[in-house]
Amino acid sequence: MINALCQQHQLDQAIVENAIDLLENLLDTFALLNTAYLQKGEWCFVSFPAQLMATSVLTALSDTESRLFAPNFWNTQGVSNDKRDQQCNVLRLIERSRYENHARRQAQSIEAKPN
Repeated sequence: MINALCQQHQLDQAIVENAIDLLENLLDTFALLNTAYLQKGEWCFVSFPAQLMATSVLTALSDTESRLFAPNFWNTQGVSNDKRDQQCNVLRLIERSRYENHARRQAQSIEAKPN
């Protein structure tokens, strides 16, 4: 895959390798890849829904007009409490998942610490 991308798009191999590593890390962070296959250097999705999730994320990444959230979703000034609640719900879901699925159960909090 790396050689094909390098040749087809005339890219430096190191750049392509870094991009593939980044994508692999992203897919692995989302728990979409089978770890047994990944250890052998192969990408294999854990399920059809995992493949759909990966396709959705990668399609959004490759399409400059695509977003996973509305362009103003993360704005905080002048938004309703309902909008802030939506932001908090997304953050809670992601943070709870990140915390609960940390390999050593020692995930650091992302919340800002008071001075």
